[in-house]
Amino acid sequence: MKIFLIFYSFFISCLLFPQDLELEFPAATKEGRDKYKAEMQRTIASEILSFKTKKNENLVKKSFEHMQILNYLEDDGYDFLKLALKDYPLRGENFYSAALETIFTLYEAGFETEMEKILATATNAKHFAIASLVLQRVYPEERETHLKILRTRFKDYQKNPLLRILTQYLEIIPSEYLSKRPSIKELFLHDFGEDRFVIFSLQRANRDYPGLVIIKKPDGTFLRREDKSIFNISQLARSISDLPSYVVNGNTPQGIFSVQKIQTVKSDVIGPTPAVITSLPFEISHTDFFYNSKKVGKWNLKSYLEILPSSWRNYFPIQEAYIAGEIGRSGIYAHGTTVDTEFYRDYSYYPNTPTRGCLSAKEIWSRKSGKLLFSDQMLLVNVVKSLEPSKGYLIVVELDDREMPVSLDDVLMDILEVEEKSGY
Repeated sequence: MKIFLIFYSFFISCLLFPQDLELEFPAATKEGRDKYKAEMQRTIASEILSFKTKKNENLVKKSFEHMQILNYLEDDGYDFLKLALKDYPLRGENFYSAALETIFTLYEAGFETEMEKILATATNAKHFAIASLVLQRVYPEERETHLKILRTRFKDYQKNPLLRILTQYLEIIPSEYLSKRPSIKELFLHDFGEDRFVIFSLQRANRDYPGLVIIKKPDGTFLRREDKSIFNISQLARSISDLPSYVVNGNTPQGIFSVQKIQTVKSDVIGPTPAVITSLPFEISHTDFFYNSKKVGKWNLKSYLEILPSSWRNYFPIQEAYIAGEIGRSGIYAHGTTVDTEFYRDYSYYPNTPTRGCLSAKEIWSRKSGKLLFSDQMLLVNVVKSLEPSKGYLIVVELDDREMPVSLDDVLMDILEVEEKSGY
């Protein structure tokens, strides 16, 4: 029944927003999928063996990433991760970052000793943050201890955006902020600028559940299909690691992105369907982000917050996109996916697939021919193109902490009340 509803919804959308489903991705065939999986497994086995025998970190090129994709929980993988951290901090920064990210991805527990050592000794902000996050899942009551260590170890932590946001969320956990989230209606009602559209990506705090995209047009109304129903598609804002947004490759941050263009991205995991190219603060200039030649000079939080309704400017989670850009995150797009959905059949977001921190729309490719069968991403691309030449923003925001996919019913009354209030 679930698959039937997916394709029925897609069929109706196709009638209203015609699209090209002639795209092909040969690697999506069963033979291609099997070959890709076998190659990843061989790479993991080969690199693990090489590292164990030669102890050379430069021999490990793809294993960490492949282990995350495959949810690789074999004994040799566990032993490899233990060995990878044994000599901390004598190896390279990137090697440890990848190992820690993989541990967070795959294991809820089992690395407490290693994480305690890193927490006690790390001078690298990212290593410290991931070690803290791993331990918080096992010992949530230790948050205050982590905060004290951070402030003692990193005297200038306020100058480091990663440590600054980690401090904020150690002091006040995300769920406490969420309980005080400003009205979503005020966000929907707000005027984001003349001739501006807004793509709202509405998410749950638990990114294991897919979110929902709706679009506010430049005239202030929400995009509808010809049958007057409100346009919406499913969108996943979960990274493979499920690390928070302030860690590179973590979940998509909440906040404002600038929509720059539609473009095909050369990537075997994104595929040939065009992506909505978005940019974070700091990734591009003030002028380009806001489409406003009057906004010049260095980036500052005040100019970012000014685009929001006043009730949202003191809501800390909406700053995540700004801080992510300050940290150096980039290349967070709204795109399709050629990742094998079978990797995630037992997950709550299936048939959506996670990313390295982007926003992923559902796509299904034929295992027989490699042709595109279903694409929420193509729908999104076509409706964004229909809004041109307007410029726009993409705003990611968490609605609540319910453990279920976001549906239109979650915000339908808010949308209708906003439009009524605006006189539409």
